[in-house]
Amino acid sequence: MIKSVYQKFFKNFNVTIKFSALLSVILIIIYLFLALILTYMPTIFSDFLGLILLLLILYLLVSYLSPYFYSFFANNMALETKDSSQVNIMSFIGTRRIGKRRGIKNIQQLFKWLLFSYLIYVVLELVIVVLIITIGQFVDNSEIQMFLKEFNSVNTMLGNEAYYEQISQILFKYEDLINLIAGISNFIAVSFAFYFFLYKFARSFINYYAMQGDGSFPIASFFLNKSIKRTLAIKEFDYNKKFFLIMWPYYLSCFVIFSITYLLMFFFLDTSVILNALTAMIVTVFLLLPFIPVVLDFNMLMAEKFRYYYLKVSSEDLTKFVGEEVVHHKFASKEEEEKFKKEFEIFNKKVQDMLNEGKVDVDKESKNNNLEGDEASKENKKTDEKENKNQNIDKKDDDKEDK
Repeated sequence: MIKSVYQKFFKNFNVTIKFSALLSVILIIIYLFLALILTYMPTIFSDFLGLILLLLILYLLVSYLSPYFYSFFANNMALETKDSSQVNIMSFIGTRRIGKRRGIKNIQQLFKWLLFSYLIYVVLELVIVVLIITIGQFVDNSEIQMFLKEFNSVNTMLGNEAYYEQISQILFKYEDLINLIAGISNFIAVSFAFYFFLYKFARSFINYYAMQGDGSFPIASFFLNKSIKRTLAIKEFDYNKKFFLIMWPYYLSCFVIFSITYLLMFFFLDTSVILNALTAMIVTVFLLLPFIPVVLDFNMLMAEKFRYYYLKVSSEDLTKFVGEEVVHHKFASKEEEEKFKKEFEIFNKKVQDMLNEGKVDVDKESKNNNLEGDEASKENKKTDEKENKNQNIDKKDDDKEDK
């Protein structure tokens, strides 16, 4: 599996690297624009309204970029067809129009995962700050303990004209401590949120394969998302295990690149924690973008098995849903009810025929895998027998020498 994925990847690399380069240029332009804002308005995202503004900006970015990911998927798939000579940077840009269609644009659910990541970031940063301060206040003579004592003593002056002046002096005095706590909490929180989003993003490319077929697949998001989730959880499909084997080097690379970039900026540059996080994320994405085809090629190889299991699961979901609706639905006439049941029987028959065809392919693949496993076992057995035979010969020779 891994060998086949990388064979496809290297075969098409001279084309797909151009797609990655275009996305990189777009991301660099967006980064420079945001970095300019953060440089001259470093506190723009520091309050509640700033957090809402940040979420809005991220939503607009995801909305703009998601059609490019569909285009990446479609053109990478076309590279394996007879029309591969037509795939180039212009076809990549042109296919983006299809990716902008409503049903396709939201199929990866990127905004949903962005929102989850954002909540992880906000909640985790708050928890880490509270945890650091709570632990620090119980450590004797710690800087955190001294800061809290001075801060609490000033609180007794609340309402006094000197209150804000005293607070400003304390914040200036412990500026390095505050920056350190903010940097640590932001680094950990952004890291977890960023890794979570990348994990969901990489897995979301399989969603495009739910659209393949002749229309018998349920496209409505209610069925789509539920059925895909159930399909990927099927043990015999074995998607999760193979996905991990393919992706773990990239998640490790992501951790190393993000951490080094963020920490270097934090300790050696006088920049805001938000700019540090933004830069670290952009650098990481910039270096990993050329490897998007690895995820696409992996999903392409899994697509036939996915098609069978997804159709099986989604048809079960749809049959159950329709059955529940029919029980509560009042038909205008007996003829209408009979017509509906007849059409649904035709649909089920069509789905069953597709399942039977798909099962042949899945069984064939499983048989090939078993044959490969048996051959490997035979080879291992022969090797063990040969080694045992050599050991017995060596032992006999040793016995002769002893005599």
